[in-house]
Amino acid sequence: MDVLLFGLGRYGAAVASNLREPGCRLLAVDFDPEMMRRHIRDGYAVHYGDVEDPEFIASLPLEQVQWVVSTMRDRTINRILLHGLRQQGYPGKVALSAPSRHEAQQFEREGVDLIFVPHAESRLQTNQGVAV
Repeated sequence: MDVLLFGLGRYGAAVASNLREPGCRLLAVDFDPEMMRRHIRDGYAVHYGDVEDPEFIASLPLEQVQWVVSTMRDRTINRILLHGLRQQGYPGKVALSAPSRHEAQQFEREGVDLIFVPHAESRLQTNQGVAV
């Protein structure tokens, strides 16, 4: 797998679709059985899991993944994920979603490689006259 993607909500599904187009090998993780069924029907490799379970992160194929991407905007959950990845010695890149630019700056100080701020990006694009 190239990317381990956490969260298959609306934003996560859009990220998964964009990653899938260039032929990226993707494993998606979610804890909502309905979301999982929907994405399995769409041909995604999906794994059930809860980031808040430290044993779960240890069970993931982290040594085979270049990027871990979280589309969840919950700061606490993303911090748990980041901590778990570091505990496991994950050497790859990390991309996290943040609910605000302030949160994004905090993740940047913690060494996160790429930070998405979906709501701020949408407002910025709208202000520039680009349809979202």
